[in-house]
Amino acid sequence: MKVNFQTGSFIPLPLLAAISHGETGTKHPERNGYFMEHVSNDFQVFMDESGEVGKAYMESVMKISSASALGPKVQELCYLSVLAAVGLRSGMDFHVRHAKALGATRDEVKSAILAGLPAVGLVITGSLAPALKAFDEAGEPL
Repeated sequence: MKVNFQTGSFIPLPLLAAISHGETGTKHPERNGYFMEHVSNDFQVFMDESGEVGKAYMESVMKISSASALGPKVQELCYLSVLAAVGLRSGMDFHVRHAKALGATRDEVKSAILAGLPAVGLVITGSLAPALKAFDEAGEPL
């Protein structure tokens, strides 16, 4: 299944385990049928080297995502909240760009990052700067 930012089609959200470590990767627009621009190097290696495991992982992520009652933009904003709450900054670039492509505003991204403050405290503050930087660098949605 190909994932496309331009049409607003739903991107696999979790990517959490592999995106959570490592620096943002170089631009690889598509690998193994999935949009791979702005994901971490670790996730790129996972998708390149894991074979059927990576394929099965992505298929399960897509099924879980498509079963959500939330619309794509809202779900992506929720996912940003989760990333911030658990301190996984390396996925911010990828997911902020996707949220913006789905029509999220800078204020919505900020609010999503800050939503977890009452529950998890100041751990979320480390995610705010990278999220806003990614939003500002992403350019206009297509």
